[in-house]
Amino acid sequence: MTHEPTDSDEKRRRLSARSDDPDSLSGEIARAESLADLARAFGSVQEFAARSAGHCLGRFSDGGDDVFALGRLIADLRDKILIRVHDLVLAGTGPPPAAFCLLALGSEGRKEQYLATDQDNALVYDDEEGDEAAIFFEVFAHRFVRMLLELGVPPCPHGVMINAAQWRLSVAEWERAVDHMSDEIDGQGILKMSVLLDMRPVAGAPEPGWKLRRHLLRRIAERPLILRYLAREAVRFSPPLGLFNNFVVQKSGAHKGGLDVKKGGIFPLTQGIRTLAAEHGVLSTSTEERITGLLEAGALSAEFGARMREAYAFFHVLRTGNQAEMIEKRDKPDNFIMPDRLSAAERKRLKACFATVTEFQALVSKKYGLHLLT
Repeated sequence: MTHEPTDSDEKRRRLSARSDDPDSLSGEIARAESLADLARAFGSVQEFAARSAGHCLGRFSDGGDDVFALGRLIADLRDKILIRVHDLVLAGTGPPPAAFCLLALGSEGRKEQYLATDQDNALVYDDEEGDEAAIFFEVFAHRFVRMLLELGVPPCPHGVMINAAQWRLSVAEWERAVDHMSDEIDGQGILKMSVLLDMRPVAGAPEPGWKLRRHLLRRIAERPLILRYLAREAVRFSPPLGLFNNFVVQKSGAHKGGLDVKKGGIFPLTQGIRTLAAEHGVLSTSTEERITGLLEAGALSAEFGARMREAYAFFHVLRTGNQAEMIEKRDKPDNFIMPDRLSAAERKRLKACFATVTEFQALVSKKYGLHLLT
């Protein structure tokens, strides 16, 4: 049976043609028999990501499809790294006493990590009598995180990693934790629920992960007030536009003249779209796919959904392109864009994208009655 090429196949081919072949990188990862082998493969993936971002930036400026395709491609390769680490750890510990699922969270769960990478993961395992499972997965978790650190994957700055006991629980323990978060709503609980909403099974048996996700969505449906607190995160930061539609940039310091495109653009859209997706039962984790799901659910108009998607893509185009340049200069990548380095057309487009964020924040604020929260 002949496979008809799809748009995704064509985008993948274009990306592959400009750098190392992702299939070859996948093979290199799968063949890694030692930490040294895997470290070389991980380095190749990082180099591929940076080169692909740089080579494709010209195409990205024309639309968002390629930047989303790049995000999925990089995520697939990094997933394979995580799976191989999982396999190497189990080779040393022996088989687990219970089925378990390794979950990617945050931007990694959304397949939107691109070039700036760190660890964001959780672990959920089937309930077992006694302490055998808990002891096994504690050992597994510490070896897993240590191996990723040795590969060069930085730790999560907020400690969202499976070597922390709160991110490594049985199904029943996770469900009790979610129940507590939904009954005693506070800032930390809301942040944790936000992170969990991006969960994506990566390695192991997926069913324990899906059990946790179903329970989380059920509890949110039972307590609509949670949505209001989730939505509030979407309006924490305003887009960096001032009076007369001028950019508001840093006045001093290392980022003088720059603006934070993540804080003022990516973050509000991510947070608000995640909240709407939770309300409407959209199971996708990537922001792009969540927008599509919300359009199909009738939660967004076609015109506004298209503008949101375009804005989200353009923010990532600028951020990814800037980070690729910083990596090439051996600087630590960040989220600051220098508007005076953009063309007049790009500056105009960026202002329009920030205006879309402002409009979306107003929609979210009205829909969830955020003026009623103190």
